[in-house]
Amino acid sequence: LLEKHSITDAFHSTNRLKLFEKLRLGKDIVDFLQNHFTGKPAGLWRHLTESIKHLAKDGKIGWSELSDSFVFDPEVDRSQLMIPKFHERIGEMMRENPQHTELLRCAAILGSEFKATILAEIKSIPRMQLLQKLELAERETGLIFDRFHNDDFFHIPPLNRRSILEHTGVTYSNSDQNDLPQIIREIHAQNGLALLNQMCGNSNDSNNIEEIADQFFYAGDSHAALAWEWNLKAAKFASSVYLFEKAEWRLEIAQKFAHTKEQSTTVEVEKLQLLGKWADVKRDVGLSEKCLNECLEWAKSHEELNPEVQLIILRMRHQLADEKNKFRADAHEKDESNNKEEALKLCKENIREADILIKYSKENLKEELSTADIITAEAIQFQALANDMTGNTELALSLYSEAENLIANTDRP
Repeated sequence: LLEKHSITDAFHSTNRLKLFEKLRLGKDIVDFLQNHFTGKPAGLWRHLTESIKHLAKDGKIGWSELSDSFVFDPEVDRSQLMIPKFHERIGEMMRENPQHTELLRCAAILGSEFKATILAEIKSIPRMQLLQKLELAERETGLIFDRFHNDDFFHIPPLNRRSILEHTGVTYSNSDQNDLPQIIREIHAQNGLALLNQMCGNSNDSNNIEEIADQFFYAGDSHAALAWEWNLKAAKFASSVYLFEKAEWRLEIAQKFAHTKEQSTTVEVEKLQLLGKWADVKRDVGLSEKCLNECLEWAKSHEELNPEVQLIILRMRHQLADEKNKFRADAHEKDESNNKEEALKLCKENIREADILIKYSKENLKEELSTADIITAEAIQFQALANDMTGNTELALSLYSEAENLIANTDRP
C-alpha cells in the first residue's frame, strides 16, 4: 500500500491526518509521527511519506489484521527510533533516482518557481518532452510540483531546492560568481536571456527586474554588460521604494561589471543620487553634509560638469541652509547669528552655481531640449528658493514662474 500510494496526492492533501487515514496507520504510529513533526514546516509532505517508508523498510512497522492498520512491531523501542534528516533523505532519493539528477539540478538553478518553457529552451528539448520528464520526476521523487492552476509554472519548495543544489555540488557566493562551474553560469545566462525574450516590453515589473539582475549576476563576466545594466535598474527600483541598503548592494554589483569609463561614471553618479535621496528622507544634517562633500569632491575630480551631480549639490546646500535658517528658541544669540550667516553663504553659492548649470544646460544640451529644460527649470527653482530665503521675495516669485513655464513645455508632470 505504501509503495502504491500516490506521492502527488500526499503532497496535495490538506492535512497530515488525512494522509494518515489514506495510509491506514495505527494510532501508535500516528502519535509518534505527530510528535516528531510538530513545529516543522507543513510543506514537508515528502519527508513525512519517506519517514513512513523508512520505518517500513527497517521492519519497525507491519500490518496488523487485528486493527486492520499498520502498527509498530511490539519489540520496537520508540524512544530510540531515528528518522533520517530531511536533507539526508533528499540525498538518498536523488541517489535512488539518478535519471532525474540533471533535470532537478537545472530546475533548482532556475529558482523555486520556474517556467517549463524556459527550462525546455535551456535543455534544448521540445516542451512536451520536458513536461513528460517533469511529470515523471514529480511522481518518482516528489521534490518538484506542477502548478496546476498556473500554466507553464512548476514549483520546488525552498528546502527541497537548497538540498538539491547542495547534493549536486552547486554552491553560491555573493562575492565571486566566477567560482561557479561554467555550465552553471551558462544556465543562468540562458535563463536571463529567455526571461528577457518573454518580458514583452514589461521592463518595469519589479519581479522581472530583480530576477533578471540575479540571473546575469550569476552568469558572470561573459554577460557583464547585461549584469551591469540590470543591476543598475534593480538599484534604481530599490531606491524608488526606499530600500536604500538593497540599492547600495545592487550598485556595488553594477560597479563590479562596469568595464567602460562611461559605465563606471554612471554607477558613481547613481551612488551620489542614492546618498542624496537617503539624506532627503532622513532629513539628517550629517548625511546632507556628507553627500554635499562627496559630490563636491567628485565634481572636482572630473573636468566635465555633470548636471545630475550639480543638482544634488544644489539640493544638499538648500537643505543645509534651510536647517541653519530655522529659528531655535534655545539657541544662543551668537550661534543664531552664525547660523544665519552660514545659511546666507550657502544661498549665495547656490544662486551663483545654479547660473553656471543653467548656462551649461543651454549650451551643451541643445540636442536634448526636453532634458535641458528640465535641468534648467530645476536650477532656477533652487535660485528661487535661495532668493526667497534671503528675503528677495519678488525675484523668487518671478523665478518660480519661469521654472513652471519651462516644465510646462516638457512631458514631465
